[in-house]
Amino acid sequence: MADRAVSERHGLSVISKEFKCSAQISLEEHMGCGIGACMGCVVRTSSGYKRVCKDGPVFLSDEIIWEEKE
Repeated sequence: MADRAVSERHGLSVISKEFKCSAQISLEEHMGCGIGACMGCVVRTSSGYKRVCKDGPVFLSDEIIWEEKE
């Protein structure tokens, strides 16, 4: 997830957190099957991995884990 669109969505997430308001983010991922069976479109969230095709594509910005903590 290193393209410009993801970077912009991450920026929106940071701004919403700074102003203590919620935001909804619509994600796009490559989908192998489109029904959630192949797990090819997963995104890491605070409640585990979720499938963009089945559980999304819209997620709350504060539930998405954008990058690994070191």
